[in-house]
Amino acid sequence: MDDYHKVMRNGTIIYVVLWIIVSIVLSYFTTKDEPDSQKRKDYKIMSFIFTFMGTFCMWLMWICVYMHQMYPIQLPRIKA
Repeated sequence: MDDYHKVMRNGTIIYVVLWIIVSIVLSYFTTKDEPDSQKRKDYKIMSFIFTFMGTFCMWLMWICVYMHQMYPIQLPRIKA
């Protein structure tokens, strides 16, 4: 396996772990003072969905930037 694939795999694992940690912490803080159980459930679902969307967008931006650096565009050489 190339070094590029190892970096992409490790980066993806880091983003998944980041998503899990942030969504658990956010769901705890958004539901700790809510007395209604249905609202607590809805807040937990929303926090998991929104943290997933945010983490996915950050991962997508990172993977695009990283993959563009793998094979940079070469400028044409002008012969004088």
